[in-house]
Amino acid sequence: MLDKRLNKIGTILMHKQQIHIDGFDADDVSCREIAILAMIWAIGELQREVVADIAAPGGTGNVIVDLPKGLYEALGIPDPFYE
Repeated sequence: MLDKRLNKIGTILMHKQQIHIDGFDADDVSCREIAILAMIWAIGELQREVVADIAAPGGTGNVIVDLPKGLYEALGIPDPFYE
């Protein structure tokens, strides 16, 4: 499975004890495998952001603190955390 690649990048939202994965895709893999590949991708993105933030204040500027409630709706992503 680790030889497969994502061919569409989506969105991952993490909150408390839930991880919401949406919009990712890969060929010839199960939903479980897409979730694993998406989380591996997210870990890499987080690692790059941490390194950038350590190197300079603000890092790449891609990290948002305190997401507004309306962001989920604007992105078209179900918001299970503010129901």
